[in-house]
Amino acid sequence: VGRATADDLEELARLATEHGGGEVPPVSGAQQDLFVHAEDVFFLGDGTCSVGQTGTPEPGDELGIAAIIHLEGGDTPIGPQNIIVSEHLPVNGMLVEFPIDTDPAVFPVGSKQAQICVPWTPQSDGYRIIQVTIDPDFTQYLFNDAATRAIAIGSSPCALEISESTLRLDRGD
Repeated sequence: VGRATADDLEELARLATEHGGGEVPPVSGAQQDLFVHAEDVFFLGDGTCSVGQTGTPEPGDELGIAAIIHLEGGDTPIGPQNIIVSEHLPVNGMLVEFPIDTDPAVFPVGSKQAQICVPWTPQSDGYRIIQVTIDPDFTQYLFNDAATRAIAIGSSPCALEISESTLRLDRGD
């Protein structure tokens, strides 16, 4: 399984900070909290997690799903924390979760951020909802442990017809 280099992940962290990675939730006392925001989830152009995404990926293209996981509160070092990456697809009118991979987020000593990256190969055209979920091994605030990001794969799943007398949006196959 391909993983991002330290330089790649540092650049992701810098970009997330530069583009407003969201507000840090308040944490009281020595309590620690892991959290992730949608802005912390990135799509990279290959499964080695080393190239930025350009254009719309096609079915069968290997991508990288990267995420920055934040740690707030306390100074106690924590061990690796499982991060679950999944995709949600519409099946018979319902969103169904399909696991992609699990990757440990490792927080370097003194660091408040960890990065993960997993390879993913979408199999068909359409829109995907990718979810990154933190599975902490300690008790903490749970309502900021998951973030989603949408991505379009392949050609547009609908067609727009415009003429002087017609305006019609047809659902794709």
